[in-house]
Amino acid sequence: MQIRSYRGQAPKHAKEFSYLSERIRITAPFHLDFTVDDGVELGLSLDLDRTLGRIVCRHFSMSQIMQGKEITGTEIRDVAIATLIRYGGDDMIKVRGTDGRWLPLSGAGRAFAPAEGRERAEVVADAAVIYAVSALTERAPLKLVADRLGVSQSTATRLVSSARLDGLLNDG
Repeated sequence: MQIRSYRGQAPKHAKEFSYLSERIRITAPFHLDFTVDDGVELGLSLDLDRTLGRIVCRHFSMSQIMQGKEITGTEIRDVAIATLIRYGGDDMIKVRGTDGRWLPLSGAGRAFAPAEGRERAEVVADAAVIYAVSALTERAPLKLVADRLGVSQSTATRLVSSARLDGLLNDG
């Protein structure tokens, strides 16, 4: 399915709170509406599941708005919930970057300075934030740490290990 448009909004009872770090804010619960190809509309209600440690879909709906079309098993199987959750995560999560600015997750790539030439403790703290946020939305965490900080995958692994040892990550 090709996403044509989407919009997200927090219901009135949603709350914004810090999660895992003073540098990560989440607004939850959250609702998303998508329009995809062939006039199909999707609705998702997302929330943070603290037990699972990630954003999850709590409710899903699918509507066919075009006459002469119906929802079949094929359309249902084509829906990639994890991909739609990533869209929601981009709107639900804000990250405070190295420079102190709060950015939505969709713009968080600009929030982190490259590791080169910076204090190791600062880079480890950034690695912890990037790793935690990517795990919330089921992205590949070590790859994202490497990409955002401009380091190799093995360096990203060492930075995340250091973050765990320093108590910045408690995921395992």
